[in-house]
Amino acid sequence: MTIARGLARCLAAATLAAGCATPAPRDEGMDAPAALRDAMVTPEMGSPHPGDVAPDFDLPRFGGGRVRLAELRGKPVLLHFTATWCPYCREEIAAIVVIAREVGGRAAVVLVDVKEGEARWREYGASGGVAGNDSPLLVALDDDGAVSASYAPSRARPFLERAEVPLAGTLLIDAAGIVRVYVLADNAQFDPTLSDVRALFLSMVPEALPQVAV
Repeated sequence: MTIARGLARCLAAATLAAGCATPAPRDEGMDAPAALRDAMVTPEMGSPHPGDVAPDFDLPRFGGGRVRLAELRGKPVLLHFTATWCPYCREEIAAIVVIAREVGGRAAVVLVDVKEGEARWREYGASGGVAGNDSPLLVALDDDGAVSASYAPSRARPFLERAEVPLAGTLLIDAAGIVRVYVLADNAQFDPTLSDVRALFLSMVPEALPQVAV
């Protein structure tokens, strides 16, 4: 995929998302501010949606090791899908780094890079300051897009390849592994600072690390 084509697809996806998503009353998720509600995944769109168990995954971690969602149980998780060609993603990552540093070890912040590779992310991540050994992020590499496709509600963005549906989308998953918030990209309400997402996530994060009995 060329950069120009990628940018066009990402912009088109975000532009059309609001028109394809029909919000409905939700009891399963957290109370979201008005700015987020139009971009929230609803049960009518399909799973996963707020109230569902987040689909588990086990992906290579950038820099070595694995990222296993199940192993993050016990902490809130911010999960964000990204790609180097997506301009919305690039702007949001800077805010996500700030959030990750803010929560420290009290929560986990995971980026899933969709259908690219370690070499591409190394170049991109280094330029953005998010790929070094001191990075607070867990970067998971979804080379074939299978995990990303598993996070694509069946009736959301039918005009896109399934692995591209979650791009620039963010999930907040509680310590029990339940999706509490799932926001897809929406350029009508685009906020590169993710201020509303940040506020909701911080409300889920404990003030201190849990004590381990000895």
